[in-house]
Amino acid sequence: AGMGAPFLGDFQGVDEDTGKMMFSLEANNLVDEEGRSKQTSMPYFESGWVDEADLEKEARLLEWVLLFLEIFKEWTKIQGK
Repeated sequence: AGMGAPFLGDFQGVDEDTGKMMFSLEANNLVDEEGRSKQTSMPYFESGWVDEADLEKEARLLEWVLLFLEIFKEWTKIQGK
């Protein structure tokens, strides 16, 4: 997982009837040293509230990602010529 890619958990197999891949969501639970879930302890887990500072970090990251994509697009054009 990385750059927003979801972690699906441990692969359990393929459902023979539907062909769907099955994953163990329990493997997706991150816990701290005391065994408490990190996801459910976040302030926005229940309410959807996100700290303004976190929103600003996210916006800056998005700007960098978009800039990188523009540069990469130009680079691929140059490489194709």
